[in-house]
Amino acid sequence: MLDGEMPILRRPRLPSDASEPIYALLDGRKFALGTDLVVALQAMAREFANLSDRTLGSVVTECLERDRLGSGHRGVLDGLLRQAEPWDGSNHPTTEGPPDSCDLCGRSLLAVGWVIDGCTTTNMLWSWMCPACFAIHGCGLGNGWGQLYGRAGGSAWRVYKGQ
Repeated sequence: MLDGEMPILRRPRLPSDASEPIYALLDGRKFALGTDLVVALQAMAREFANLSDRTLGSVVTECLERDRLGSGHRGVLDGLLRQAEPWDGSNHPTTEGPPDSCDLCGRSLLAVGWVIDGCTTTNMLWSWMCPACFAIHGCGLGNGWGQLYGRAGGSAWRVYKGQ
């Protein structure tokens, strides 16, 4: 399924959302992923924790660009950052919301330059997450799922996706 149209990937917010640990959304319908693919996506997600802040920030920028262009799916972060409508390259007014560090691992959000305010797989608890923790614990982006913020300078951040 990942070779054709680039699906939206989601994790269940609650056990009633889906029985799979990761599932695909295509045309509003849920599709189970094979066990081997789920294991590969989970391993890929854990690898993000080993990236430097700068590299992790670049990975998010590249995911957004692939989404905007509608080009190749490269795994779990691409899929979790996708929504029904591709990113159009815009961003929204600044906010002063995110803290300086990730709620889950303590990584500097200022150094990475990207943060997700989103639902986690832990009973719909919301957290300010670095992209690495989002890849492991995040459920997705969109209304009721989460928002992606990019650093706009100083302590200001812009919403890029999920509003």
